[in-house]
Amino acid sequence: MAAVTTAESTLNQLDIGCHRGPQVRVLEMNLEPGGKVHIQVSCAVRMSDLTLLNIPGSRTVVAEFASVVNHYRSGGS
Repeated sequence: MAAVTTAESTLNQLDIGCHRGPQVRVLEMNLEPGGKVHIQVSCAVRMSDLTLLNIPGSRTVVAEFASVVNHYRSGGS
């Protein structure tokens, strides 16, 4: 799924490591012109990566992203 690839690429660029990789959930996907794509990404980040201390455990961080599909999108040539 392109959303997973994009999430992984973005997290790698930001140097954020997700324990067991990012979890991507599609909340809405309407690819018609004017429709909306709404994605939720969650990432379990080790506490030791968030602080300078060697603290055990992890914390899950969640973000949502939405985008409207271009009204002028065309499926034909």
